Amino acid sequence: MSIDILFCGLIRTVDLFKKSLQDLSELKKQGLVNNIYFSTWKGEPQKNPEIHQLMKDMNVIIMESEEPAVGGEGNIWKQMKALDVGLGNIKGNNFILKTRSDVYIHPDFLKKIITSKDLFEITEDLPNGNIFKAKVWVPWFEITRPFYMADECFYGLKNDLKLLVNYEKKYFEEYTLGPGGPHIMRFINPFLEKYPILYNSLEKYSDETSIKKGLRKFSRKIFSLDRFKFLRKLNDRNRFHKLRFRLNEKDYLNYLAASYFIVNSHFYVNSDELLEQVIFREHSKPKVKLNPTNLESNFSHKMARFEYGGQIYSYNQELVKNICNGNIEKTEVAIKLLDSLQDFKSNNLR
Repeated sequence: MSIDILFCGLIRTVDLFKKSLQDLSELKKQGLVNNIYFSTWKGEPQKNPEIHQLMKDMNVIIMESEEPAVGGEGNIWKQMKALDVGLGNIKGNNFILKTRSDVYIHPDFLKKIITSKDLFEITEDLPNGNIFKAKVWVPWFEITRPFYMADECFYGLKNDLKLLVNYEKKYFEEYTLGPGGPHIMRFINPFLEKYPILYNSLEKYSDETSIKKGLRKFSRKIFSLDRFKFLRKLNDRNRFHKLRFRLNEKDYLNYLAASYFIVNSHFYVNSDELLEQVIFREHSKPKVKLNPTNLESNFSHKMARFEYGGQIYSYNQELVKNICNGNIEKTEVAIKLLDSLQDFKSNNLR
């Protein structure tokens, strides 16, 4: 079995990009990698003659398109177009690794996912019909905000990855998704039609009010609110105060249960198996290990990835697998969550 590689976006972190290309060249020689593609904007490859020549020497298929005038929040519209154009020019329905020039993935891990097709078999179906034909690999997901998943790199069948492309402005005009909004809109969109519980929860469990969103948008043009330590502390305290209340709400637990089941069924989460398995930004380094059997202990500030912000990342499948199999300590919140999980499996959540 061989896979295709799709780099998207700009040429960044040149040394890391060269190392990735060199590793992939070796995997091509071993018959594990088929074609390498680079979906970018017109004129971008020529800005770095050395990399441009290296890609030519490696027969990288370069796709240049017009750069969108509006990037959107987190440059999401540019990300969507680069992926859209890239997937549209790849024939067949092969497994594809979507990545970036400033991401490095350990070649030993790549060998594992390429040669272990069983890791991507969907063995537990969703109650109202599956969305993907095979699981999609992501390096991490955030456990309190459903579908806040890593999008710097992911891996799956081409036709499944095409479902992760959408240009729905409603996620930023009708909802206030807060930090991670571009991640959420990418991964939640394929599941909304068949699982309206997710749609109904988007606005109710936003992490950002319209006023706060407007203030943050305005402040970005002048200065970053995040540079004020007291504001970061206040936001952090409010986040965990709000989380404690939500964990007592049936609707929120229903939302978590649905998302955990979907993650366990349709995704393969793994980025802590090897040392420096994925090199990207600070959050890609697994520094916090969640408790795989005591659910409630994970919803605390000490489990947050950063001092401020409060994101709680899971870098493997262990916790959600235990939840979906009922192999967790029967704490008060866990019992309620397992009840919600059973309702979702029985297709009783609307």
